[in-house]
Amino acid sequence: MTRSTIIATSTFWLATFVGSSIAISQETPKPDLMMAVAFSIGELPVWSLDKEKNPVFDGSVVLSRIKNEIEPELWKSDKARLIATAENESLILIAPRSRNPELANRISSLLQRMSAFAEHDVNSRLAKNLELAEIGGERVILVCTDADSMFSDRFHQALSDQSQLQKLVDNNYIVQYVPRAKASELKDKGIQAPPELGATLSIVTETGEPVAQMEFETWDESSLETLTGFAKENSKGFADATALLQDGLRAARKSKRKVLLQMGGPSCGPCILLSRYLNSHKEVIEKDFVYVKTDTRMANADQIKEKYGPDFSGIPWMVMLSADGELLASGMSPKGNIAFPRARYQKAHFKKMLESTAEKMTEADIARLMQSLPETPDWMKE
Repeated sequence: MTRSTIIATSTFWLATFVGSSIAISQETPKPDLMMAVAFSIGELPVWSLDKEKNPVFDGSVVLSRIKNEIEPELWKSDKARLIATAENESLILIAPRSRNPELANRISSLLQRMSAFAEHDVNSRLAKNLELAEIGGERVILVCTDADSMFSDRFHQALSDQSQLQKLVDNNYIVQYVPRAKASELKDKGIQAPPELGATLSIVTETGEPVAQMEFETWDESSLETLTGFAKENSKGFADATALLQDGLRAARKSKRKVLLQMGGPSCGPCILLSRYLNSHKEVIEKDFVYVKTDTRMANADQIKEKYGPDFSGIPWMVMLSADGELLASGMSPKGNIAFPRARYQKAHFKKMLESTAEKMTEADIARLMQSLPETPDWMKE
């Protein structure tokens, strides 16, 4: 993936590490407020063998490279910490709020370069990316080239330079790099192998077949402009958030139900987890609710946030509405946004939201929904 998925963002006091590992929740800024961001690194070479020769998670190599390449002196102080954890196969950055976004972006960029051509099964990785693209309303773009080619280097640079291409890709695509030697693994899907030293870019459908393909002999002065037009022309685009909500409210009135409204966004691991969770329990959720999923990239998403989520400072967030659009329950708990519920207080608040609004769900239904949430990690327990 060109985006190193951020699976967590949370804030906490310097003396206490509390907050959700998969919740973007940001409280009122204070002088000593620290911020934690977790990155998924499971696809990187972070595995070693234990005494029984079984593979075990070991993020030491990744940790070492990041600390050597990004401000080595910083990690010797108490100003920032970097922790590799087997929980979610992740890397956790803990740093002052004033520095965290900058460091997170630099770490994300480095992880992207490290993971781009990591060894993997091309088709299985494509299947994962297609699922993520469907959840996020995006498309997968396959970049088939050699890891050390000029095209690979310039393409990476273009996606890190705040260019129009970078914005288009971040908002509309999941990028999967395919080593030229492995191009044959996608031949049955109609994906063309690139020329030597060049690249083939393929934008694919939900089933992996190409919607559009473009071949490059090398990177030249016109490549950036050509790629920008290619990405713009073949993006799916996004619906209007207010129109989606109105459709959901009409369906709720017609079926005498309520609306569960979710707001998500790009490069957001917690948004993906919440969407997966709600989709996998649709049969139970839809007893009482019409599920409406909106996104910060949609037109008029700001109007939805202004009306129903003005206190939310991050994503994902969710609220429950009457069929007339009245706010019935909010995911903003006394401790902050519950996002995708993992911490005990988040789960307790989500349960209250269900119990106070659901009429057709049984106690067993609600219990099943709660049991399906992931266990609270030890470091999140109060």
